[in-house]
Amino acid sequence: MLRISYEVIKSVDPNAYVVTSGLGYPSFLDAILRNSDNPDNGKVTPQYPVKGGAYFDGIGYHAYPHFDDALRQYSDIKNDFEYYRHSDAAAVDPERIKLQFESVLKNYGYTGAQFPKKLFLITESNLPRKEFSNFIGSSEAQKNFMIKAFVNCIKNDIFQFHVFKLAEETDFSNATYEFDVMGLYKKINYNNKTKPEFTEEGIAFKTGSQLLFGLKYDSVKTKTMLLPTSVGGGAFKDVNGVYTFVLWAKTTIDKSEVASATYSFPTSFALNDLIKRQWDFGLTQTQTTSLTQNIPLTATPVFFTESKIKASAQFICEGTAVQFEDLTPSVSRNWSVQISPTQTMTETGKTFSKTYLLKGKYPVNFVGKDANGNEIAKQTLMIDVEKTPTVDFQAVKTQQNIYQLKSLASSNTTESKWQFSDGSMAILPDLQKVFYQTGNVNITLTAKNRCGSPSMSKSVVVKAPAAPKGSTANQATPQYSDAF
Repeated sequence: MLRISYEVIKSVDPNAYVVTSGLGYPSFLDAILRNSDNPDNGKVTPQYPVKGGAYFDGIGYHAYPHFDDALRQYSDIKNDFEYYRHSDAAAVDPERIKLQFESVLKNYGYTGAQFPKKLFLITESNLPRKEFSNFIGSSEAQKNFMIKAFVNCIKNDIFQFHVFKLAEETDFSNATYEFDVMGLYKKINYNNKTKPEFTEEGIAFKTGSQLLFGLKYDSVKTKTMLLPTSVGGGAFKDVNGVYTFVLWAKTTIDKSEVASATYSFPTSFALNDLIKRQWDFGLTQTQTTSLTQNIPLTATPVFFTESKIKASAQFICEGTAVQFEDLTPSVSRNWSVQISPTQTMTETGKTFSKTYLLKGKYPVNFVGKDANGNEIAKQTLMIDVEKTPTVDFQAVKTQQNIYQLKSLASSNTTESKWQFSDGSMAILPDLQKVFYQTGNVNITLTAKNRCGSPSMSKSVVVKAPAAPKGSTANQATPQYSDAF
């Protein structure tokens, strides 16, 4: 099957990757590498000239630290297990398993000398956010693991990191085993058009993906960071040579995500103030400025990006003026600033201001040179311009006291809030509303995003069903005459 797959896939796309996905144990890999696809005990013959290693480019495997015995070790002294149920112990599990597979590959010559090296990717990984039995389990551990494992995969040439799974299928309170509480989103109600709600690990994964996408791990720069043993992280460089540093205090205590440390960047880095983004940046899009010395750290990773240029704000609303500043010792400067879909302007000064009038995402490109004309700084920022949403809605009567409500607010609305004169409310785009009192009812829809929250109100007429009159079941019961 492996040989057939390889030959078919490569005949269609020679540059496609063939991967043994979800390979369970190193012994499985050994079986592939020591045998051909010959039905006669896997022998190599002229008809079956090569062994299994010739028919795949990469190894995909699972990394579940709580199942992999990565979080405990047997103690002969205690005659029992020592446990290490914290995010830093869990985050090295992908690397630990990779080393086991690499050891097998080395035995068969897949080191880049005799045969090409194999690629590695994680096809499933996660921790539960609820504790079961003796396993690790908390939202804090899951969130921290997500970023730390993601970072460690990049550092160790693991080219993909797939999270199990997209959304949980069970409410947290009803979860009965580990896989119930693994997901980037909480359980989705498919019968109600509510916006899916991120879990904390979903937010953390989005943050890591957004801030490290396209960046390359720099092992040399990381080494010169002189990280103390109590601090984890690394240096990642974009195409312009701008570094983003990920830092955290390493956890060491069983079933605890409490850790603290202080870090200072070497003065030789000659850094300006850093752009600091917390683990939830993927949701909040909030960033602050950080000094480079005596930075307090916790067990939750933080992202620091060096500043060549500074913008007073990057997430703004239409009509906002943004102040720009060159933070480098450049003698000459070339700024290219797009301020609308059709207008890009150039600047040469150290500081200047631009006003953004139209919704969109606009790049700001900077190149700085020294007195000899040598390029010494280069950086790109994105200015994200939003506008206040528009609001409207449709109310369709389906029964005398039931209305189908549909939001017609603009697509840039992040929250739709309904309020009714009977005192009830709901937060979702569309809903069916049942009223229980006769008369005119006021309906208000508020459409909200970071730039504003306009509202619209409409009045509808409701006729509630009348209370039953006459006899009740206390007086008479209808005669039943149908077949059983």
